[in-house]
Order: sequence, then C-alpha cells, then structure tokens
Amino acid sequence: MVDTTDEQDAPRPIGVNPSETGSLQRISASEGARVENRDNVGSVSADSTSSWSNVGMGARKRMGKAHRPLRRKEAADGRPMGGRMRWIVAPLAVLVLVILFFLLRGCLDAKQTDVPEQAQVEQTQTTPAGSIEYRGTTYSIEKQDDGAYALVGRTEGATDATVFMQFDGEPIQLVLYNGAFIIPENTSDGWDVMAYTIGSGSVGAQVVDADGEPVGGTGHSISSVELKESEGTMLVTDDAGTVTTVALAF
Repeated sequence: MVDTTDEQDAPRPIGVNPSETGSLQRISASEGARVENRDNVGSVSADSTSSWSNVGMGARKRMGKAHRPLRRKEAADGRPMGGRMRWIVAPLAVLVLVILFFLLRGCLDAKQTDVPEQAQVEQTQTTPAGSIEYRGTTYSIEKQDDGAYALVGRTEGATDATVFMQFDGEPIQLVLYNGAFIIPENTSDGWDVMAYTIGSGSVGAQVVDADGEPVGGTGHSISSVELKESEGTMLVTDDAGTVTTVALAF
C-alpha cells in the first residue's frame, strides 16, 4: 500500500521550534546531486569527460580521435609486411640478384678476353741442335747411347725424355708442319725424308711422292733445307746443287 501522507505532515524533530527554524522540507526529485549510472548516462553534462566529443547528448556522443585506440590501418610504421607486399618484394629481389650475377660474370669474361692467348706456331723449322715447343711438349733431335739419333720430347717439368722415333742416318733439319714433324736426313748412300705425326700410337715413316715412291737421292748428301709455308712445300738442295721439292700437304 502506498503511503498518501503529505510530506509536510511528516513528524518533526522533538525540541525544534518551527517558528524559529522554519519548517523542514525535503528536496524534490529534480533537485540536488545526481549520480551517474548506466540508466542516466544519457543525461550527463557534456563536460563530464574530455574523451567524448560534443556531438550530442549521451548515447549520441562518440569518443574523440585522440582517445580512440589505433586500428590496423592507423598503426605506426613497423607493422608486419602484408602478404601482397611480400609477393611484390620477393621477385624484385631475385631480379636484382640475377642482374648482379650477369654483370659480375661479364666483368670476369672481359678480363679473361683482355689477356691475349699466345698463338700456337704450326709451321717452323730448326737445326738438329735446336728444339720446337708444340702444345706443351718440347721436341728435339738427340743422339742416343747406341750412337743413333732420335726424335724425343719433354713435357714441362719432366727430367726424362720420351723417344718417339729413331733414324738410320743423321738428321739435317727438324721441320714442324701442321702437327707433323718432317726430318730430312743424310744416309750412308744418299738422303731421304722421314715424318712423324704427333699423336698417340703414331710411328715414324718415310715420306713418299705422288706416285708412292720414297722421296730422296743417292750419291749425294743434303746441303740445305727450306720450308715454304705458304706453298706447303719443302725445298731440299743436295751438295750437287740439285733442288728437290717435297710436298708436305699429305
């Protein structure tokens, strides 16, 4: 049951004279301090907090930007790289490495080509006392312990010579022509021309002419030998002054 007694008729404190102090009255529901709670937050003063912007009252207020938490797109620099960005950066990095590789290799190749390679002599001649270097081996004519002459070769750093062929007579010249050695020699009854093709398993053989006859002469000895490189021939002159042309393009 609701009490209908008028608030002015409520009991007064004992010993208090209303004529001196005035009647005691209760304040109305709309007067005095107000406590903020979930139900009345909508009517709070606009100045009750600095974190809300004054765009309305209560539920219509929103938090100011300076007080809102940072969202992902507003985060400071240093945030993790996204997947799409990684797909862009990775191919670019690989492309840069490939370009650097080819630039470096081009520089190295250029340095190597700048060094001139010593040309290999394919056609030359020397006396039996001389030697000819060909593809890492030095060839020469040497007299063996049995008194016979031989074509020998020494590789770089080797102490022992390799014997490639022996001669029946005395060699006069050592001629190199396109990978073969041509050696004219004086024999006991005249002269002839021997040949040795450089290569594994090769053996010495006597040079023959177009008819298959051995090149040489009897009764005379060789006085001079001249290589004609441009013509692919060798001129052999005997002590009688006879000149024999030996074709080397065989």
